[in-house]
Amino acid sequence: MLLTTLLAGLAAVHQFTKATGTSKANKSLAFLILTFALSLFNILLLRTSFFGAYEHLYQMPFWFTLSFGPLLFYYVKFTLFPTYIFRGSDLKHLILPLMQFVFVFVVSFQPEQQQHQIWENFIRPIYGPIEYSLFLVFFFLYASLSYRYIRYRLAKLRKKGFDWEREKAWSLRKLVKRLSILAAIYSFFAVTDFVAFNFLNRDLYKVEGYVYLGDLTFVAMLLWLILSAYWKELIYLFKDKSQNIDFQSFESIFKEEKWHRNAELTPLWSALQFKTSIATIKQLIRQHNQQSWQSWLEHHRIKDAQKLLQHPKADRDLVTFLVGFHSRRKFREATEKE
Repeated sequence: MLLTTLLAGLAAVHQFTKATGTSKANKSLAFLILTFALSLFNILLLRTSFFGAYEHLYQMPFWFTLSFGPLLFYYVKFTLFPTYIFRGSDLKHLILPLMQFVFVFVVSFQPEQQQHQIWENFIRPIYGPIEYSLFLVFFFLYASLSYRYIRYRLAKLRKKGFDWEREKAWSLRKLVKRLSILAAIYSFFAVTDFVAFNFLNRDLYKVEGYVYLGDLTFVAMLLWLILSAYWKELIYLFKDKSQNIDFQSFESIFKEEKWHRNAELTPLWSALQFKTSIATIKQLIRQHNQQSWQSWLEHHRIKDAQKLLQHPKADRDLVTFLVGFHSRRKFREATEKE
């Protein structure tokens, strides 16, 4: 559990600082991994009896389960629709996560005696069961909404779309399905424990192995989330890289599929498509264009943006993300260099 928490922390930091992909999707995924990691760390401290020795730290602000659903939803939405702009109406999805954060944060700074009273009189009998129920209901609700967006996007892409767009949607669909299955297993442990404790006077936490099976399911959800973010890197390690390609073939597919509009386009992704190495892809660009990969890619994105901006009703922000730029700042910097 500790290793998974540390791995998740590194993954979250990387997503925050990642230069490819859409910045909004990256941040949504980073916060999702981070909140999962903090919650898992809280479980780890609980299982190691850390809070028994330091009871006044029990209410540390580590438990943000109501954020899982909305963050997953926005990660899917921003990935599928990079031109989507966060609106004031979207704030309704953040009300309960923010309330949970404020409550946990405020309680954590109360005196130890006050914390104990809040725990005995409110958290244990009232807030705990409600929060747990909301966590499970919220997660399945937002997973369902995410799945609907994916189905809608796939339906659109069947009529008009590129292969890389469909691949991205299929990958997200797999992620949401697997997380939902794992969440259902986790729910089984949570519900049976609640029923046994409140109606059968049986504490399943004292049954050897039971509690750890539930914890392992939570760990599996976090690991699958991390794996889905880095599956291309893992596949590249073991995939055949011996194929030789010519620039004409590469450029033909690049232009036909408008790869530059893929915000997650990297030499690694391109290498996987052609079963070749990253070095080969970079060398092709350097030999035929006397440019680095990044300069060459930005050139294509700027050309596409200039063409789209000629339309009288074109929106600069929408065009920025449509042509594949990571953020408005990246578009501005690339335009200045061009």
